[in-house]
Amino acid sequence: MTEAHGVPAGTTTRFTLLIAVVAATSSTMFMLLHLLVPANAARQVEAQKRCFAEVSGLPEDVSWRAQAASRVKRCLAPVYLDEVSWAGYGLALLFGLAVVLYWLHPWWIIRRSRSVPLSAGGSPELLAYLGDVSRQVGLARSPEWLLAPYATAGGRAFGHVRRRRVQLNAGLVVLYATDRAAFRAVVLHELAHLWHRDVDKTYLTMAIWRAFVVVALIPFVVGLLLAVPLGWPVTALTSHWTGTLAVLVSLLALTVLVYLTRNAILRVRELHADAIAAVHDGPDGALRGLVGRLRIPTGPRWRALLSTHPDPRQRLAVLDDPAVLARPSLWVLAGAGIAAGMLATNFSFVLDLLFVTTAALNRGLVGLVVALVLTGLLAVTLWHAVDLPRRTLLLCPVVLAAGFVLGESLSLLHATVGWDQPFAGLGGVAAVVVTTLLLVAGGVLLSGWTLSVLRLALTPRRWAPLAVVAAAGIVAAPWFAAWFVLRDLGLALWTPIFGSVPGTGAEIGWYRTLAWWTDITWPPLQYVTGNPLTLPGLTLLWLVPIVITFRRHGTALRLRQALTIGLGGGVAVMIIGVALSYVAKSALPLNVRQDTTFTTETTYFGYVQLCTYITVAVLAQAVVAGLVAARVRRYRPALIALAVSVTGTLATIGWLAVLLFSRCIDLYGTAPASCAPVVGLTDLTGYLHTILVKGLILAVPGALLGAAIAALLRRRTPEPADAPGVPTSALPVALLAVVMIVAALPGLPGDWNTWTGYVNSSTAAPDDEKPPPTNPPETTVDTCVVGTWVETSNESHVKSPAGVDVRFTSSGRVQRFRADGTAVLDFGTENVTTGTLNGKTLRSVSSGTITFTYDTEAGQILYSNPTASGTTTVTMDGVVQQTGPLEAGVEPEQYTCQGDTMTQTGAAFTIRLTRTG
Repeated sequence: MTEAHGVPAGTTTRFTLLIAVVAATSSTMFMLLHLLVPANAARQVEAQKRCFAEVSGLPEDVSWRAQAASRVKRCLAPVYLDEVSWAGYGLALLFGLAVVLYWLHPWWIIRRSRSVPLSAGGSPELLAYLGDVSRQVGLARSPEWLLAPYATAGGRAFGHVRRRRVQLNAGLVVLYATDRAAFRAVVLHELAHLWHRDVDKTYLTMAIWRAFVVVALIPFVVGLLLAVPLGWPVTALTSHWTGTLAVLVSLLALTVLVYLTRNAILRVRELHADAIAAVHDGPDGALRGLVGRLRIPTGPRWRALLSTHPDPRQRLAVLDDPAVLARPSLWVLAGAGIAAGMLATNFSFVLDLLFVTTAALNRGLVGLVVALVLTGLLAVTLWHAVDLPRRTLLLCPVVLAAGFVLGESLSLLHATVGWDQPFAGLGGVAAVVVTTLLLVAGGVLLSGWTLSVLRLALTPRRWAPLAVVAAAGIVAAPWFAAWFVLRDLGLALWTPIFGSVPGTGAEIGWYRTLAWWTDITWPPLQYVTGNPLTLPGLTLLWLVPIVITFRRHGTALRLRQALTIGLGGGVAVMIIGVALSYVAKSALPLNVRQDTTFTTETTYFGYVQLCTYITVAVLAQAVVAGLVAARVRRYRPALIALAVSVTGTLATIGWLAVLLFSRCIDLYGTAPASCAPVVGLTDLTGYLHTILVKGLILAVPGALLGAAIAALLRRRTPEPADAPGVPTSALPVALLAVVMIVAALPGLPGDWNTWTGYVNSSTAAPDDEKPPPTNPPETTVDTCVVGTWVETSNESHVKSPAGVDVRFTSSGRVQRFRADGTAVLDFGTENVTTGTLNGKTLRSVSSGTITFTYDTEAGQILYSNPTASGTTTVTMDGVVQQTGPLEAGVEPEQYTCQGDTMTQTGAAFTIRLTRTG
């Protein structure tokens, strides 16, 4: 097998890209065509009214609201299924027509060129010569040879799998007698198409393009243009003519992408055929001369994108160096990103319509699939071009990420529903920028690891590069899924949130600050730590390189050094944790250490201790990453991941030792009968997730700093030679791998709850277990209270931790009291409560609702069963102090009600309300 024959095929990648773009574009066209039909649009509107009317009488309790949403989705599923079925039928018709056109292409070519078979009786010498050339190329069976008597010099390879044909034009056959070398070169080129197996992709490409134009493009454009004259409801697509224009612009861009992808396939197949033919034609053959005589196109270079044949200069470059075909095509990566962005947007929309699950689960599943495909493509691209400069290869993830973001914007779904609010203000623009930069940064880090391991994987083990490609997908999947879930949400969900103040001991400045900083959280990590693929992915970062080099002499992986540094980091975390427990007993009063009260606004001592320990473990992982980066130069990503994993795992186990020591010294003031701590396996594996995920993030700057310091020191001190592999390292590595992979299992129920938004069984039950709320419990309520009320003033007094009375005021909240004994306190989207403490302005901004059951008795409103759904953010002089879920209480209220006015009073508040309904 020659080197040219091993050149990776670019036709397969581009052909897959073509199918993806056509499917993404045409499926949305068919769904929009469904809505253009007046009867379909009216049926969908009527179904929406009917389905929402069925749940209009349900209470607004969170559990009932979830049941109502489930009912609405099931009710709307048939009409939405009808819309999606148009996409299914349309795609079936499109690709079915493409298959028919492909199957008919031999008949059409033969009929159009009036080709006839070359017979053994008429030209035996020519057929024998062609048979010899076929065997030289490596074909197991010679194709059927045809003669096009009315065509000039040239040829064409076509046909089905079991019946390949090569058409020789009459002018080419003349060269057999006059210029045998030129004749052979052209025949080699056509036979190279057969050896390269690109004939089917070529004619399927042309068939898909024609079917796309006939089945999808023309009907959609005609339907859109005729909608207004015929009085069809264009508002079913968009609510304004500018939205229709956005649809047309998006459609034009996608059609151009399909057309350019089709042309790219036809061009790259010619380059591969040239490279293969040149191997058999030899350095002194006629192929180079034939290509050199081709006319060089004039005009701007972008016009080459419209051509189905490559530029002769590009063909000559391939003849000189076939390896250029393996260089990454940034255009292909950009196109793949665009196609993936469109498919992800459209497919997540379809899942939301068809399946009664949460948007997070739907988008998370789509994100997992997209991550596997895109990272697989990126890893394969790097594999094919691993010898190119690293800076050139690191452009690949940047282009791929930019293409994905552009693809989301180009999707017809985005054009129809998002044209009027493309970025939702400056906050939306900032969110787009931040999320795009995060995606690029993640792609660059993944590429760095992939390149490092691929260079290690260039071994006789053929499975090694494939293992690296698969591992890259598994590593990236949970991170990309979390990114995709929160992609379109506001910047607030991408902003770190500081911890709450201690319930007892908040007046101790350093303790309050410690609670703030050590409990800092980042919302996207909720979906990373709640993904069962996260820990296996982190394991593969170091396990795959070790397996690839296992039992090889002189391996470059210096496992002993990484394991030693990681072990030292884990032991150091344990020692620091024990020392901090001893210091806490001396520095904090007993009442602070005995505090076990936990609310959404305050924390307790044990929780602060845990957060502090996790923070120490995370910082230790950053230090370990820096030390490993400073000590080794080759294969840093894998060795850093190994050392960080050792430190994080030992630190998690070390938490048990810290709890043991804390109980033995009676840190919590409870005089326990036994020092043995009780920690659930699920909690422990949850700590492992948190420590390793946060540690991996901080390991990146730690490693960069360590590498930079090492680069300065190495100017004077050379790096020690690579040590051979250490067999004794296999056992701890294997144990670590087992622990990290198995640790994902206990958390599976919690992971499911994270993605589905499951409500605890104490407050909700499945639809088939919970009776419908058709007969609410009988209650005795004051009819004067029943109605919708707006708070005109709300004054409350709260004691600060220092004992200072703080007056808070607000207005605008809505209270709804129903005759069935249910009530709702509605904060709206942004209800503000203000107060002043020591000259500083306090603001509490709340959004969401709280639902209750209530009764009235002796001038009191008695509340029970509170359920809150919303958030509260507290700021001091504009600086965020804490953010958390909305909190519900059940303190009874005295009330006086007369006509359309009501006053509610409690121990520290007075509320005045006006009835609005």
